[in-house]
Amino acid sequence: MLRQIYIYHNQKPIFSYALALALGGEELKQVIKIIEPNMILPTPGETLHRPLSKFQIFHRSYGNTYFLIIVDLIDSFEYVNDNLIKIINKFKDLFENPEDITEESLEKKDFINFLYFTQKELHSKISIVGPTGSGKTTLYNLMKSGQEKKIMDFANASVYEIDNLGFDIWDFILKDNFSLLWPKFIGGSDLVLLLFDSKDYGPKLIQYFLSLIETHAKYSKMLIIATKSEHISEEELEHIKISVNIPDIKKLSMIKPEIAKNKIENIIRDALNLKKELPSNFEELINEAEKFYLENNISEAITKYEELINICYEYQTFIHLDQFQLKLDTLKNKLEEHRNSQKRLESGTSFMPPEKIRFTKKISVKSLPKSSTILKPSSTESTSQSSPKPQQKAISSSKPQIPDQISKSKKLSLKPEDIKISLKTKIEKIQQIKNIEPKKVIQKIHESDIISKIEPRELIQKISSKQESRLKSVLETAISQGEMILPLELQKLLLDKGSKLNINLCEFFIKEMTTALDSPLRLEDLKLAADAFYKIEKDTF
Repeated sequence: MLRQIYIYHNQKPIFSYALALALGGEELKQVIKIIEPNMILPTPGETLHRPLSKFQIFHRSYGNTYFLIIVDLIDSFEYVNDNLIKIINKFKDLFENPEDITEESLEKKDFINFLYFTQKELHSKISIVGPTGSGKTTLYNLMKSGQEKKIMDFANASVYEIDNLGFDIWDFILKDNFSLLWPKFIGGSDLVLLLFDSKDYGPKLIQYFLSLIETHAKYSKMLIIATKSEHISEEELEHIKISVNIPDIKKLSMIKPEIAKNKIENIIRDALNLKKELPSNFEELINEAEKFYLENNISEAITKYEELINICYEYQTFIHLDQFQLKLDTLKNKLEEHRNSQKRLESGTSFMPPEKIRFTKKISVKSLPKSSTILKPSSTESTSQSSPKPQQKAISSSKPQIPDQISKSKKLSLKPEDIKISLKTKIEKIQQIKNIEPKKVIQKIHESDIISKIEPRELIQKISSKQESRLKSVLETAISQGEMILPLELQKLLLDKGSKLNINLCEFFIKEMTTALDSPLRLEDLKLAADAFYKIEKDTF
């Protein structure tokens, strides 16, 4: 039988309806997870099918709209597929825009009525079986409605209606407990009613019918009913349960037809898990919830809407569920905002920013070294000045101070301000560093002082930025005049030691050395400077 239908548009739910109980809220979420890939990338024109523990799911796409129905395990693929296509075609005819079904309208009511019609078209079957004289035909006549038809020569069939749902009900008319037609009779049944006379029963005969049902209707639901129960007590019924080894047996007396009809309806409703009637105070609960919502009585409104949502899931009445859930979410958001406001008031804070920011820890900042102290001679130099000694070919250096904030994991880079060079030469006075023209750092070096010649044109190719265009022009002039370029020679010495230094930094060091020595530079001076820089770089990194 058709139990539930869910419709999604652009992967968002737009319609849900339950004709009978099936998937609960959490079960539905699990099913949606399973079929979600098919919803995202649907297979046009194909119905997909998957059995679950108690039900089957069928799903099919139409454009951006996806249809999911839940039926019983006993239902055949052909029947369900044909009716699913009919449901989709009906939906297309009624709703040009799929999202129109979210609004209450005559088209929506028409579509729901069509779902009930489709459920009847599935011809869900209820079979009445049992030994001869157990009251099968009496119960059949009590339940049937509408026209009766004959199934060959061994059964009668009619329609049984309950809760606006329609079932085909079958009565076996042959007086033969062991007929070979029993398997054909019970096959394909949604529900099998096994009747026996509570005053005249045989445990072995009941076990025979139970084995028939288990073999030929293993996916069918089953009810075991003791008829003529007006003749037995509860103690006798317990004795019957023990003797036939059946823990659940229903009692039914058909002396009073109306009472019996109502009782069998309740028994079948429970067995088929049909929708229960909503509580009589359901509409009253809705009105109370709306009243609290309008009065902004948040706590009471939340309580009422949670109760209504639980009822919707219990009775699987989804028509109001989305509306209730939306209002509940709104109320919970309001309650959360109110609680946050209360916390701010209790803590003495407000929405205004603080008047003054106070630091609990004293912050101290070290001053950067001045340009006049970049080249500071070491104490050993002052000693050598007081007592003249032969000129030493060594350079003392001190490590640059690196701020503590710089992480050791980061790659360190040297700036000109970070390096101090102390030259052990005949320096009597360190002059203040002055800005000089690039032309001043280009000097001739005697041919005998050159250890290895380098190609000056390599420097010209590396100087390309706009900021270095002036230096580039000067270097080109020097090259054309056959002069040796000191920054390039210093860079070459550093490269030989495995170190790299930007040509601008090389030029800067030449400036400093020229100013500090106040004399023309020779290759020996460059070699000392290269040794000093390499030692600083090695110790630092």
